[in-house]
Amino acid sequence: MKIRTTKKDEITNLLEELLTDIELDRNEWQQILLKTKRLLRLRPDIQIEKWIDLELFGYKNKEPFKKGTFSYKFMELTGRFSNFERTEGITSSFLSIDSFLDAEKTKLKLGNKNIYLSKNISIFSNLKGKIMALLHDYFTEIYYQIKYENVVESIFESYKQEIDKSIISESKEVIEMLPSVMDRLNENNTESISQALTTCRRIIDSFADVVFPAQDERVSLGNQELEVKKRKC
Repeated sequence: MKIRTTKKDEITNLLEELLTDIELDRNEWQQILLKTKRLLRLRPDIQIEKWIDLELFGYKNKEPFKKGTFSYKFMELTGRFSNFERTEGITSSFLSIDSFLDAEKTKLKLGNKNIYLSKNISIFSNLKGKIMALLHDYFTEIYYQIKYENVVESIFESYKQEIDKSIISESKEVIEMLPSVMDRLNENNTESISQALTTCRRIIDSFADVVFPAQDERVSLGNQELEVKKRKC
């Protein structure tokens, strides 16, 4: 028997893959970014999608970056700016940065002791770490949002089933009125609609009598005392 996978299940599985990819450094970064694009097709987020495009294709900007712009925001978040005024910085795609970092590390392993080599490795490693951290935080936030939604839905469904059972067992006659209401509404004429509304009022009264029968004494609800006589209940 084939188990049906929901969209939410697919998103959850993809998030688990992405989190594991980052935490265990088990996949190429190009694959991680492409998986992220797939996630954004399933769960759209325009701002994050624009950021991922910048990381894939580079922060192309012919003029100095201006505060308040989208590219400025993510240049700052990822630590790409190279001057205090935040007008210039590293604008290469993340994949180019990753390749450059690997090349610099290889040079270091081969015995190259150039002073700029260690500096480059430090700068680009820091940049890569910030991008990884941003992605990880984003995936984690969505993952727990979905888990929380599942818990809430489960609790709601559990109570709903109990209430449904109670309604069916305690007010069977009320339930039996519903098909006649639908039939009259489907007739789509003034007389039928009027009859349907009358039946709806009877249903509400009958249901109220079952759930909370009318009584002469007032009842307390929070800080208020309410009348629950027949005309009020």
